[in-house]
Amino acid sequence: MFIMQSKIVRAFSSLEILIVLSIIASLSLIFVSFGKNMLDEMRLQREIQHLNVFIATIRQQVMDYQSKWELWGYKDTQNWCLIAKPIQFDFMPTNCQCSVKDCENVLIYHPIEQTNLSITSTRQFYLITLFNGVRGRSKSNNFSVGLGKNCQKFIFNDRLSMRIEKVKC
Repeated sequence: MFIMQSKIVRAFSSLEILIVLSIIASLSLIFVSFGKNMLDEMRLQREIQHLNVFIATIRQQVMDYQSKWELWGYKDTQNWCLIAKPIQFDFMPTNCQCSVKDCENVLIYHPIEQTNLSITSTRQFYLITLFNGVRGRSKSNNFSVGLGKNCQKFIFNDRLSMRIEKVKC
């Protein structure tokens, strides 16, 4: 005689599946946003390193040749740059729009992250600071660079030194 045994197979209910999927979706959203913030922070730090080298080059020029230099910022709707020039040149940065052919005898810094990085200013051209190698001083001033929610402020003091602080964008 043949006896059939019934085996009860229990499946997940749709409510249980929805709960698991919502937990997975929430965790993935958290990790994606965290990853984007970390990526932005790394890109900003790379830009900060390049800016430090550019500013160190200007300070070295100022100290080596006992000269005076100006550091200007340029910003338009699509790009920005920093322009450093000796004060003795009769040159206004309004003639120069981050182009080497338009700006001779100046140092120009072009950001690596041109499309995403921004410099905080409401003006198109503005004087950031003056470096005086004769007296070993600079004009106290600052500018900020930001990427996403991350911003860094370059603060110049009167002794040709500079510090960088994290600030809110």
